[in-house]
Amino acid sequence: MAFESAGSRTTSPSITTTQTAPKQQSGFRPDIQALRALAVSLVVVYHLWPDGAVPGGYAGVDVFFVISGYLITSHLFRSMTGSARFSVTLFWAKRIRRLLPASLLVLAIVVVATLLIAPPTVWGPTFREVVASGFYFENWQLAVDSVDYLAANNIASPVQHYWSLSVEEQFYIIWPFILLFSLGIVARLKRNTRRSAVVVVAVVTVVSFGLSVVVTHVLPSVAYFATFTRAWEFGLGGLLALISTRRLGPRAGGAVSWLGLVCIAITAVTFTADTEFPGYLALLPAVGTALVIAGGTSTARWSPSWLMARRPVQFLGDISYSLYLWHWPLVVLLPLAFSRFLGIEVPLLTALTIVILSLGLAFATKVVVEDPIRSSSFLRATKLRTFGFALVATVAVAAVASTGLLALNLTTQTMTATMKQFVASEPGCIGAPSLPSLASTTGCTQTLPVLLTPVLAMDDLPEIYDSRCQSAPREAVVKTCEYGEKSSQFKLALVGDSHSASWFPALAQIATQRGWSLTTFFKSSCAWSSGTRGSDALTVSSCAEWNKEIEPILSSATFDIVVTSYFATDSLFRFGDGPATTVSSADGFADAWSPVEAVGTKVVALHDTPQISPTSFSCLFDSSAAPADCASPLAAETPARAVIENAVTKVPGSTEINMNEYFTVGNMIPTETGGVVVWRDQHHFSATYSQSLAPYLDAKLAPIVEKVT
Repeated sequence: MAFESAGSRTTSPSITTTQTAPKQQSGFRPDIQALRALAVSLVVVYHLWPDGAVPGGYAGVDVFFVISGYLITSHLFRSMTGSARFSVTLFWAKRIRRLLPASLLVLAIVVVATLLIAPPTVWGPTFREVVASGFYFENWQLAVDSVDYLAANNIASPVQHYWSLSVEEQFYIIWPFILLFSLGIVARLKRNTRRSAVVVVAVVTVVSFGLSVVVTHVLPSVAYFATFTRAWEFGLGGLLALISTRRLGPRAGGAVSWLGLVCIAITAVTFTADTEFPGYLALLPAVGTALVIAGGTSTARWSPSWLMARRPVQFLGDISYSLYLWHWPLVVLLPLAFSRFLGIEVPLLTALTIVILSLGLAFATKVVVEDPIRSSSFLRATKLRTFGFALVATVAVAAVASTGLLALNLTTQTMTATMKQFVASEPGCIGAPSLPSLASTTGCTQTLPVLLTPVLAMDDLPEIYDSRCQSAPREAVVKTCEYGEKSSQFKLALVGDSHSASWFPALAQIATQRGWSLTTFFKSSCAWSSGTRGSDALTVSSCAEWNKEIEPILSSATFDIVVTSYFATDSLFRFGDGPATTVSSADGFADAWSPVEAVGTKVVALHDTPQISPTSFSCLFDSSAAPADCASPLAAETPARAVIENAVTKVPGSTEINMNEYFTVGNMIPTETGGVVVWRDQHHFSATYSQSLAPYLDAKLAPIVEKVT
């Protein structure tokens, strides 16, 4: 990430070269070094205190991207138009020696540390992302996960920050060919070399920026990681390198630099995690970075040059690459180490330790790994040696990560076999029957070993996900599957989002035992309602279309009962042109249900289950604590949770069933009951626990079934 040599030469005339203070080596850019220091500081502080003084500190990555575009374009254009023959492979070899050694070192240590410190629940995502990071496609791995509903609740891995390095490496691969293409135009049309390069880079930049704006609105999670939505930031830096043909005087340079710093500062203190980013808003930090570079190192007394040239700032900029690499693994793994080995959780102490260790490891890596390998005469002797080193080292790290995945698979296979054996021998007390409120009736008073452990619970999904019986969040096509006795005269349907899908194991067991037909209509992130909610434009529009498609199917008098539920977050639904309120939310559900009730089909709405707190989720899946020790306090009911109740009152004949008594013990939400981890993430309960609820859901459905039959 803009971590080219601090001594990268540049012929940009925008830099004042007559200054006498501070002294610097030829081609050295203290302003760029200071920008590196600022960027990495913003990222580190943001990661340590995301809700602190710089909630927009993530934009430090954008600063790095613009710097990279400027430095690499300057270097490539100068090399391509010089007297010596330009070699793309030589350019890549230099980047490998500069960036790969430290990167792979951190990845290897993360794998070992994860095995020693982290619980098995984080092994899978971490090791998969280590492989993606080693081969520099981590950004696409995260982009895919961001649109994969089942991966949406993945725990943060210690290497997810490698996404930006992946974007940058992909830029290094593609950018030389873009500039070579511009020079090819020059050769054919006999045009001005620099002007042709400006035109080509400008076209790439504008197209990428347009895509960034559109995709950020439609698929913001993809836009954040995708190379094509980030390329314009590199292009902006490249344009600055190509069009800077005039020097700025001391006063103008100082003013421009301050303006750029103000733009970056505004971004850092006003943007938040909820800001629609990158999109057009990324112009603020990107243009701010370009202004600082254009301002150069002004000699004006009031310019920021005096601050940029301070030794601590320059030192921080010099180790910025290694600091970026080390800080995030420490953010993720160090609290786990403190908790597991010392039994303490002191956030401030942990944060200070992370800062100190990050700086120490970054400096050591710079001195012991980065500089020696970059200047290695052995590797520099031939390009083949460099590429061979890269291949062998990367494959070695990937092999270590794969070994970790193998260890995880062996562990889960053993645990799964143990669980199946126990369930087969003692089925009566698994899950819900062991709740204190039921134990006296069921006789399940013994304490069972934890059979469905957190690592198993994470993948304990309803069968419909394997059968591809659910529509994705941005997919409008209606998918249905039939279960139970398909020829039965009594037909049941289960409709809605993933919270409806969580009830499938229980209903499937009921349908099988009673000889009913069960048909499913599932769409992730989409409730059975005519109302709309959400900020993802594709998800909202596809949900509305999906609801229109299922209306004639459900209102055809085919089904006797239609069961539904939904994720009752604090987000309410809009119905019509009005604002989102509890009334409009209830109206949206009532509008969808009414045609079904009108033909005599009964609508049964399951009250949404409580959800565990983020602290409880972290305890359960991101620590070594016993699952029973991670219980969550029961939160107060929100207005959104009353929506279903209000909708039922608007549709005569519809019924609400509340199963929450089976998810709470007093004022607590247990995370383990009857040897089963109840939750597979923060708000979806495990399929095994769902199945254990079948007798109790059946009992509440019985009166409704009697009325229908």
